[in-house]
Amino acid sequence: MAIRICFAGAGHPLHSDGLVAAADHVGVDAPVLWSVVLVETSGFGFLPDRRPAILFERHIFSNRTGRRFDSTHPGISGPAGGYGQPGAHQYERLEEAVSCDRLAALESASWGLGQIMGFNAGLAGFRDAEDMVSKMMRGENEQILGMASFMRASGMHVPLQRRDWAGFARRYNGSGYAQNRYDEKLAAAHASLSARGLPDLETRAVQLLLTYHGFNPGKIDGIVGERTRAAITACTTKHRLPATGDHKDLRSALLEMLPAATEPQGALASPAPERPGAAPDLRLVQSLLEYLDWNPGPVDGRPGPRTRNAIERFQHSRDAAATGEADAGLLTALAGEAKRRFGCDSFADTRLVQRLLAIKGFRPGDIDGQVGPRTRAAITAFAGSQGRSHIETIDAGLLGFLLASDGAQSGAPV
Repeated sequence: MAIRICFAGAGHPLHSDGLVAAADHVGVDAPVLWSVVLVETSGFGFLPDRRPAILFERHIFSNRTGRRFDSTHPGISGPAGGYGQPGAHQYERLEEAVSCDRLAALESASWGLGQIMGFNAGLAGFRDAEDMVSKMMRGENEQILGMASFMRASGMHVPLQRRDWAGFARRYNGSGYAQNRYDEKLAAAHASLSARGLPDLETRAVQLLLTYHGFNPGKIDGIVGERTRAAITACTTKHRLPATGDHKDLRSALLEMLPAATEPQGALASPAPERPGAAPDLRLVQSLLEYLDWNPGPVDGRPGPRTRNAIERFQHSRDAAATGEADAGLLTALAGEAKRRFGCDSFADTRLVQRLLAIKGFRPGDIDGQVGPRTRAAITAFAGSQGRSHIETIDAGLLGFLLASDGAQSGAPV
């Protein structure tokens, strides 16, 4: 059976932690970085169907495939140009290219908020184009952090720190930047942001989520205008949601109503499959592999080929026998690595804690990297089950308790 190529992921909206972490990594303030985002993608990284925003470059595909498909597939392999309409049409082109050469196709498209070319996946901090696309399907935090890593690794952060728009544009947009007025657009975007401030990210998140639910809030700009208010009213009326002026609550409700993504985040509420002997809960192993970027696939407790492959690659990276099997030694090694990394990315840290809470029978709500009321309630309930009453923050101490606890399954909040 052929694999359906859709590239629809979780599509999580950008969080302030992601924007701040990316700007800090580049060494600029948030308005400077957001200026690049606005010029590249008009400020949002997903289509309404939760596929990352892309632009497929047929001349790149032609070069990366040795022009093998120029005559048979001229629409997606040939000279520069011929892009056609943005949005879904770009995926039609991408899917045609994937049918010819999947890796070259992914490398020949620019992806997400920063429109990073797939062939630059390594510079953006990913293992390859497949890994980059998989991560960027998750959400805009992953997209903007990849963008920041790419800028830093390629030296583009230097002119950006100086606000040398032309110098940055030449490297980021190519030699034709002046013809595209790319530097002028960057300067204008920064001037506008400096005057009116950054978009409200909670409002912007609600706008993006409304598009996923089929409502049109107008421009995804973080401003509650007439069209956004109308879309909120239509959505809350249709789904019988309580009227609220708190966009954080509305954001949580909209996230909860979304159907599962192409690759589900994992059926964490279900009991773990029976495992012989002292083998660890495979969902725990998968959660740690995911956190450490080994891409095990869905966190579902099933020992599928992607999980086995991720385990083998992790074992190989530590010069251990690559058995692909989960055991106590593997769990210890993964936990140690996670503890060393914990604290570098609050969004990823929170997602891991949410996964571990859910595995242990507590209910943190969506695995979305956000510390909302349900996640706080789950932490409190977990702390109580361990005889601890003062765990309030997501830190290395909480991670240690979660990894060391006996897996209590009672007292989970609704």
